[in-house]
Amino acid sequence: MGDSQAYGNHWKDPFPDDYEVSSWRYVVDFTSAQPIDAGFDNTYVGGGIFDNSCLGGTRFWKSDLSRASFKNAHLGRAETCDPNGRKAHFFESKLLRTDFEGVDVAGVSFERAHLIKARFAKALNVDKANFAGACNSGSEFPPSSQTRLAQCPDSDP
Repeated sequence: MGDSQAYGNHWKDPFPDDYEVSSWRYVVDFTSAQPIDAGFDNTYVGGGIFDNSCLGGTRFWKSDLSRASFKNAHLGRAETCDPNGRKAHFFESKLLRTDFEGVDVAGVSFERAHLIKARFAKALNVDKANFAGACNSGSEFPPSSQTRLAQCPDSDP
């Protein structure tokens, strides 16, 4: 969702006079936002911040969420976040160093996702999430978790 991703390789110098070429640590900030039922399909949201946000029914389909933070986010089916019961899902998404600290992931689908050093150690109800067909490489899970996943074939550092 940064400029270079949005415009591709054809966007080069000279830039308009009023454009400041800069690099931000995080390109999107959805802190405390409510993108309920939003679709982040096939998008690059690396480094995005979704802390304390309400994401009931939100789709992250084939999205790259590398280094994204979901700390204390609500992924649906909570009184204050989509009481209709729709949960977020991360189908075939890349979750490289993605942080789920304080997030209740019960009923959330991580089907066929690539969990590469993803941080689930401080997530809630990890054993109640759907990890069917997902792969793992160095991810952190709670000590009590029974989550066993196949090794990702093309793991990133």
